Amino acid sequence: MERKIDPNGGHDGRYGFDGGSSRNDSEGLLTGELGLDADVVAAISYVLWFVSGIAVYVLEDDRTLRFHAAQSIVVFGGLWVLNVFFGVFAIVGIGSVGAALSSLLSLLGVGLWVFLVATAYRGETRRIPVAADLADRLAGEETRRGSRGTTNDDALAALRDRYARGEIGEEEFECRLERLLETEHDDRNRRRESPETERSW
Repeated sequence: MERKIDPNGGHDGRYGFDGGSSRNDSEGLLTGELGLDADVVAAISYVLWFVSGIAVYVLEDDRTLRFHAAQSIVVFGGLWVLNVFFGVFAIVGIGSVGAALSSLLSLLGVGLWVFLVATAYRGETRRIPVAADLADRLAGEETRRGSRGTTNDDALAALRDRYARGEIGEEEFECRLERLLETEHDDRNRRRESPETERSW
């Protein structure tokens, strides 16, 4: 089985993976039962700020989609908490300072919202400093349906993440990917042959 990688992050149906996201492995309720495209679900995770992030995080098993959802929760949940905190300023008599800070946060939130929705819909995974590290921890947890947490899937996800972060070059990425896919192919062949081997005994 051969699968090609587009190292530049584009996707047009010829590639099994792109830009660190997995397009064909999603088995969540949104991508599976409702049949939504993974890019659409990634964008949805930001549309209603942390509320839609929580929904996608709960309903999806794909690690990349869970990362988008977790990043939405951390970024927009954090902005909401800060807005509430600055709202307290008005109560203690320094409302002008609180209002100014709240306005700046609102502008920042709208800018991030447009940026993350647009890039996620284009199939890009953009990492917001600090928030992305927290999102990695959330997305790295075992999924609700543990059947998808195979060693090969974890290795592929880790490899894509390392390439996306620039820790390994394109040549090394493609070489390691090819080896992983060959291993996966061999494992599937062994599983197909095992029933015949058992019958022969």
